[in-house]
Amino acid sequence: MYKCYLRLSWGQEYYEPEEWLRNNTAYGRIRDVCLKRSRFTEEGRDRTLEEALQCALRVVPYLSDLSIMTACRFNTFRGGERFDFLWKRPCPILRCSGVDNIILGWHLENNDKLKTMLTPLVSYDYARDLIPHLAKKRVPWRMIFGLSTYSLERLRTWQGDAQWDELYPSLASWEPQPRRGNILYEDEYMVKQFLWTSRSFALLRVTWT
Repeated sequence: MYKCYLRLSWGQEYYEPEEWLRNNTAYGRIRDVCLKRSRFTEEGRDRTLEEALQCALRVVPYLSDLSIMTACRFNTFRGGERFDFLWKRPCPILRCSGVDNIILGWHLENNDKLKTMLTPLVSYDYARDLIPHLAKKRVPWRMIFGLSTYSLERLRTWQGDAQWDELYPSLASWEPQPRRGNILYEDEYMVKQFLWTSRSFALLRVTWT
């Protein structure tokens, strides 16, 4: 089963599409249309996939001038182009709950409003084909993640000529040592900044020189 529900810019956390369509003036603008498998959320009521798609299609025309758009990997799963309407929309900030090169590539080529990209951490090899497009449009990429042995291995793929080996936090205990850090490296093409404030929050920011 699936669920389709709406997030608004203020007030209650979510709304059923039918409820919002009946009262859209009173309830305010839609911030996001969420289409998910039922087991991944308690919000909204259960629907078949086709019912959830039809609900989303009815409210997507009301989405305009969004500052932030959230795209899930599910957007490009079963049904292919049937989900395009959920993420083929211009926005200044693209936030992805998973990293899907189909979604990122489309926005880099077609979204003239794009100013920032927010995703989980991916390896440099996975992102290699996106780098020229990001650099050409000078779009900053922020990758947010928790600290773990696995995430630090991914982070090392971005290191390049940066001398970071002695600067990574130790994860021998629950709190990273040092507990906070901010490391910067700049070459003639790219600026890479790795910072962390706790074990549960770290950031790799990639910008362009």
